[in-house]
Amino acid sequence: HDHVGRLAVRTAALLPTPGDPFVVDYWLKNYERVWADDVDELHVHLNGQVDPELVAFIEGRVTALGGRFTAEPGRLIHGQATRKLVEACTADAVLLIEDDAFVREPGAVAVQFARLEAGDADVFATPRGGMDPEIFAYACEKWAGENLTSPEGNYGPGLWPCFVFARL
Repeated sequence: HDHVGRLAVRTAALLPTPGDPFVVDYWLKNYERVWADDVDELHVHLNGQVDPELVAFIEGRVTALGGRFTAEPGRLIHGQATRKLVEACTADAVLLIEDDAFVREPGAVAVQFARLEAGDADVFATPRGGMDPEIFAYACEKWAGENLTSPEGNYGPGLWPCFVFARL
């Protein structure tokens, strides 16, 4: 996209999805109507859908919107699918999002990317307390002494895996 006032950094939305065609179609309609102009690229990794007709349908919807589509024949755990998306992305900044997360405010994604570009932080995300106990212990050690509360009151040493804005 070439928009007036766009950031100098390249931005991408990264969506790992197990591939329920109704959920993905609804998500893509929200993306197209509300915030497609806020990112330069859309990357969708289909992770687990095996029906060839449904894979083709989802791929067609993604590519019709100018998105990049990849698929996995088996099912990866969510973190592995997200890692594949991040490793394949060459954008300067990304939004990690899930197929059950919806942007409702036009311009909201652009605002967060602008905060990254301005150097307000390298990552913007919502804190999370519930997670694997081993990861929780590591995160507590890593972030000891930090204020881990969001303005909305969410608390924890981890991050929810959607609406994560980060520089690569």
